[in-house]
Amino acid sequence: RQYRLAKRLASDEASAEEANSIVVPEQLSSSARWKYAYSTGATTALDIATSNLALLFVTVSFYTVAKTTTLAWTLIWATLFKLEPCRLRTFFIVLLIVGGLILATEGERHQTYGFSVVGTILVLVAACLGGARWCLTQALFAHDTACAEDPVVVVYHVSPAGVLTLLPIALLWEFPRLWFWAKLVSTEGVL
Repeated sequence: RQYRLAKRLASDEASAEEANSIVVPEQLSSSARWKYAYSTGATTALDIATSNLALLFVTVSFYTVAKTTTLAWTLIWATLFKLEPCRLRTFFIVLLIVGGLILATEGERHQTYGFSVVGTILVLVAACLGGARWCLTQALFAHDTACAEDPVVVVYHVSPAGVLTLLPIALLWEFPRLWFWAKLVSTEGVL
């Protein structure tokens, strides 16, 4: 953004006042907002929620390896959203990577400590949501050039949906603990 502004200032298209003012991104159309920005924010929030929940059930090493299946999910979503043509060569490359990941996590399945079916499903759901998030972000870039040029514009458009999706989940999950600590502190005479 600074580069574009400097270029415009050099060509006298922008005033010095414009250079010092806060630039608010242009609003997306209603359909683009729902189709790209809000869905990107929601998938980001759900990715965060399922990733954090999965870490309660699986080891960090298993999570790290299993979460890298996001690459395969990204290819699937990119093909479905028609962002990437379906090529046999790309399919086999991703298949080799996923095969390697399956081999890397094979030992975890046979251990009594650390493997959880629920945790594995949560990690795979998080990876699927992560792939969808990357593809939706790419579609947002293709739809709005300001988003492609400035990451802050992406955050501006995506964060409201992310907060509105993640906040209820966090409150439902954390409220019993918060209530317990609030009661404990109030009985001690602090409140």
